[in-house]
Amino acid sequence: MTEITLPPAILAGAQTEALIEAAAQVNVATAASIAAAIEQASAMQVAATALASILSVKPSGSDIIVSSVAVLGVPVGDDTTGAGTFAAPYLTVTKALSVAADGQMIRLNGLPSAPPTYTAAAAYGNTVRVGIEPLIPGGAILTSGGTTRILQMSADLWLGAVVFDTAGTIDRAIDVGVTSHVNLTLSGTRFKNIKTFGVYTSGANISMFLEDTHFESSYSTCKGAYYLYNLTGGGIYSLTGYRADITAHGVSGFGAGGTIHAATAGAVSVYLANVVVRQVASAAGVGNVYEGLLIQNISNAVIVAPDIEMDMTALPLNSAAALVIQPSTSSPLDTSGFVVLGLLRADGTRLGRIWCHSPGGGYGILAGYETLVAANGLMSGGRIEGMSIKCSAATRDAAWHGILNGCKADTIIKYNEVSGSIVLKEDDGARVLGNVVYGCSGADMRLKGSLNAKIYHNTFILSASAGSYGLQATNNPTTGTVSGGWDFAGNIIAAPDGVNLPRFVATDAGNGGAYGENLYYATGTLDATAWVDAGVGAASLAAWQTKEPSASWGDPNFRAPLAEVFEISATSAASGRVTPKTRWTADRNGAPAALPLSAAGAYEVAPAVAVPATEQQLLDTVTAITDMIGRVNTPSAALPTADVAITGSAAITVAAHSSKHVKVTTGASDAVILLDTTAITSSLHMVSKVDTGSGKVIVRTTGGVDLAWLCTQSDWVIVSWWSGAWGAERWRIKSWRQVIRTSLASQPFPPLASAVHVVVRGAGNGGAGGVSGAAGTARNGGGAGAAGIVLRRTIARAAFGPTWTATIGAGGLGGAAGANGSAGGNSSFATGSVLVIPVTSVGYGWANGNGGASVAAAIAGYSLPMGDTPSWGGTAPPTGGPASSNPVGRGCGGGGGAGGGVTAANVPSAGKESYYNDINTLIPGGPAGVGTSGTAGTSAATVPAVTTTYANSETTTGGSGGGGSDTGTGGPGGDGHDGGGGGGGGAGITGGAGGKGGDGVIYAKWIYS
Repeated sequence: MTEITLPPAILAGAQTEALIEAAAQVNVATAASIAAAIEQASAMQVAATALASILSVKPSGSDIIVSSVAVLGVPVGDDTTGAGTFAAPYLTVTKALSVAADGQMIRLNGLPSAPPTYTAAAAYGNTVRVGIEPLIPGGAILTSGGTTRILQMSADLWLGAVVFDTAGTIDRAIDVGVTSHVNLTLSGTRFKNIKTFGVYTSGANISMFLEDTHFESSYSTCKGAYYLYNLTGGGIYSLTGYRADITAHGVSGFGAGGTIHAATAGAVSVYLANVVVRQVASAAGVGNVYEGLLIQNISNAVIVAPDIEMDMTALPLNSAAALVIQPSTSSPLDTSGFVVLGLLRADGTRLGRIWCHSPGGGYGILAGYETLVAANGLMSGGRIEGMSIKCSAATRDAAWHGILNGCKADTIIKYNEVSGSIVLKEDDGARVLGNVVYGCSGADMRLKGSLNAKIYHNTFILSASAGSYGLQATNNPTTGTVSGGWDFAGNIIAAPDGVNLPRFVATDAGNGGAYGENLYYATGTLDATAWVDAGVGAASLAAWQTKEPSASWGDPNFRAPLAEVFEISATSAASGRVTPKTRWTADRNGAPAALPLSAAGAYEVAPAVAVPATEQQLLDTVTAITDMIGRVNTPSAALPTADVAITGSAAITVAAHSSKHVKVTTGASDAVILLDTTAITSSLHMVSKVDTGSGKVIVRTTGGVDLAWLCTQSDWVIVSWWSGAWGAERWRIKSWRQVIRTSLASQPFPPLASAVHVVVRGAGNGGAGGVSGAAGTARNGGGAGAAGIVLRRTIARAAFGPTWTATIGAGGLGGAAGANGSAGGNSSFATGSVLVIPVTSVGYGWANGNGGASVAAAIAGYSLPMGDTPSWGGTAPPTGGPASSNPVGRGCGGGGGAGGGVTAANVPSAGKESYYNDINTLIPGGPAGVGTSGTAGTSAATVPAVTTTYANSETTTGGSGGGGSDTGTGGPGGDGHDGGGGGGGGAGITGGAGGKGGDGVIYAKWIYS
């Protein structure tokens, strides 16, 4: 077979930009116009058509029939008397391969419901170009009696929907036995129970084409789907994609989704679209960094719309690297011109995502190395664009880099959404444009020995407290290279959630660059670390403007920051106020810049009527082409062609709704969308929630299986019928928050959720009653109760059990006059093998005025966040009330206020304040009673939500103290709320009762990726 080469439009990275520009004038609004679009975008047509034709190359010679079972009207074969026909088949594949001529197709008899296994004595081999496929897809299994391989190819090989089963004992399914060029096509092929690799070769020249291929393994010996090492030519190509489910990845240094490494510079190509990788680390794993997809020594690699998830729960001290493109460490070769591209569709949805749970930290995309001098200069002209790179909270808290760019690379990093940080380390001339970066425990934008970076029109959200930076620049600690020459302009750097002491800019002495027209904003306190340039600090915008005169301050008015939506409105301080930077003509949603001035940050104000931008048109074109050809496990690539509006629950049918967009209005009640049972392969629906009602859309099969819950306006899911069942193929579901105030048993997990972040708060403790006594005697107010202990944890999907259970502790009762309060009960959240339960403590109010003093002793040495100890209370100073109940650290408040005392001179004190736990807003205590009874403290649950911060965050709040009385009854303490402590009762002739502690509460944030 003559070697087929791809056109230069794909192979030459230098032409990638030209290909993009060639398609730039094409406006594709619907799939129906794709034909005209391809005709106009000639470069795109050549590339896509040529690649698709290669993937469909199939031997066209006569069939050789092999049968080991009598089904489908085909008898059991015989290798001696058979002729390889339907009437007289051969019995074994070995026989068929021995007689096959060039171009023949070997077809295997069997049914997918009970596929027969065709076993080679040692291994199969082909010496001429052949194809192998079942008569019915999935209807045959190939394996071997040996332990090295199932099949060794020595000539071109085309494989259809046959199953290779290495049974965890055979090292690899396929390897290459020649050094001359060969083609391997995998079309619907499945590899299961992989021991080490699905496909393996070293030192070969192979072109591997994949369409709808599936690699599976649950063995800790598995290194990855394929290992193409030291290639001298060829490459790997896929438009329709492949899927790798490696659920016990046990060896680092290999890509779970595949490894490809070149030995000859410029001789190997990579073009992969729609690759799906699902990696779960094995507790038996060895090594340090685990990769999802590893590409080394290959120039002009193109990765389009990858979908990679990695779960390192079993190896919490190891790290993950989801997508790695780099020269090799031993013999580094040119790796320039790479492209990693997510796709923005016309409906606003995006393809191209990475999600990691890696408590040991790591990388979303690693381009190059943190430090490898030998590789410097080998990674120029790269591009990372349009990707969603997210991770769990535990991963963000580790050393996590959403994108790291090194090796003196001048990579364009554009239009990405990054949870974590973008790190430029030992790079030169990188361009960071139009990205949204948030959820980072350190610096959103980190320069370490970075030179000449252009950082324009990004939105940086500071979401941690201490150590949270917008831009941070330092030397590279390994090489000593100083960061310098950067241009940081037109960005938004904001801490909208009340982060205290934000650090907008922090650059070390000796590092320097330029700043211009950046918008800064925070609601928390600023100090001299807010802006630090070259080691010199500024605590106010006015002080910083000596360095950046064009800097401004204002609320960006993000559309829905709690839902991680950082688009801006016309009232935003970022709107239309900066000079557009180089090539900034449209934002990351494709909205055109409002010339002559554009908005700061990654978004423009959305126009009333969307006008496709140049790059938007390109992305629509690529998406339509890709979707037409298909996607792994997505039998129908048709885009929804019409809208169907539904209110409430309904059954949808293939006849009425297939390939349509079903828009559901729920109102306040859940709406169940029941799927048709008469679907056929390629049936597809898109379902979305279009209203703001509190009800959710439940997409459910007639068998009662929930495929998706759509809880927030604009959530959507695409479901398709495949292999006799409905399945969710793609979705965009926003994270949502569940507040649990009553115990729940055996609750289902939301389908498609990738993790849950739970905050479990034990019940608050009761306040003490105020001391009773005659007028003219000193009487202490009751001590306040402590808030319940709180424990936070993120649980990855791999740790989910079949159901989850929530237990809510009951608040401790307040003490009667002169009596201690009682301790509150504990709360817990349980799922599978995970139990989240705070430590218990005794922190109730004491009648002598000491509130919750034993909490600190009970939790000594316990490092996780927890409820604070309220203050000492009720010591009856001559004027005023007892000492205040200040929270111990922001976010851990919720203790009650102490009751007011009465002095020996018969002067009563007011009860002390309590606090909202998250914003330090006072809840006043009850006033003292002079000649009358003291006023009751305020019960926290009755306090209105005075700010959106209070309304939408953890609302643990203590009850305030009751006022003391000179001649009457002391005021009762207020009750706590959501785990807050009860207030102490005021002293009096008769002491006031202590307030009840608030019942516990659990906040569950369901996370999707």
